Amino acid sequence: MSRQECAAHGSREECDTHGSRIDRAGTLCSAACAAHCASAALVPGVLAALGLPFLEGHAAEWGFTLVAVSLAAVASSYAWRRHRSAVVHGAFALGIVALLGSRFLEEAGVHGLGTMVGVCGALALVAGHVLNMRRASPAAAVASPPAG
Repeated sequence: MSRQECAAHGSREECDTHGSRIDRAGTLCSAACAAHCASAALVPGVLAALGLPFLEGHAAEWGFTLVAVSLAAVASSYAWRRHRSAVVHGAFALGIVALLGSRFLEEAGVHGLGTMVGVCGALALVAGHVLNMRRASPAAAVASPPAG
């Protein structure tokens, strides 16, 4: 069903695209990534106290990063084909670069800056996913015709 058909008479279930499911998962994953980075830096040891010490290791941090970056890359690809929004694409690009940069800063021992860059990158990905869902909604399809 096209965006215009969804806007005119499609139900939410019929119009729920694979891309929007990726955006929902990406929003959740990116928000969890930001919360993990902030909590690990602000309240060290909280994960160990909760019985989750494995979430403090480098493997878990790289895992969060790679999942968030992968979801953002796929969502960005869908977004570009669907509505070609430079703002959405820019938010994803900024978030991906910042998250990967934060991991390399952390590995280099620049922990404070790495944490700040990581939280900002994860929040940029959340913004990209939310903006993408709004741009791809049936209401947005009526408001603006598809580009290109």
